[in-house]
Amino acid sequence: MGGKVFVRPVPDGVEDDELTAIFDGFGPIASMHIHTLKADLEPLVRHAYITYENDDDAESAARAMHQREIEGERVSVHVVAPRKTQRTANVIDGGAYYISLNNLPLSATTTKIKQFLHSAGITSKLVVLHRADLAYATLVSKADAETAVRALDCERIDGQRIYLEEVASIPRRPAMS
Repeated sequence: MGGKVFVRPVPDGVEDDELTAIFDGFGPIASMHIHTLKADLEPLVRHAYITYENDDDAESAARAMHQREIEGERVSVHVVAPRKTQRTANVIDGGAYYISLNNLPLSATTTKIKQFLHSAGITSKLVVLHRADLAYATLVSKADAETAVRALDCERIDGQRIYLEEVASIPRRPAMS
């Protein structure tokens, strides 16, 4: 199976054929899909998954295209770790992987946070709102935690820039007095 890259954002007006033309210079593309997040996450953010026939081509595309502009918009391009490898690693390690999401807007809900993580191809096992501006997410693998931080750190939820980082555990909430 080939390597996959995640591209975010895909500018409005850029369609499959144009994105394919930009990325096929790195190697043969096996598949490509452009997705748009649901309307409750304004503004709408389009992203794409591009699967190459060869892992090395995906690595080359990510290195060359990360932080480049497509139609005047700077894009993030990251290699996506294979799902099967992630699940296997998690079972072997027996551990959990956590990230913190800081500077959240008051409108942030666990559903919005899960959708935000999903926009980078990340599925969270659990999201805990720790306080109004801070949440923690439990992820399937270390690779998911690293991908989430790389792809989503400094992105926005409801117009507010948020900050992600890997953490060792979810701290206990302070006792209410």
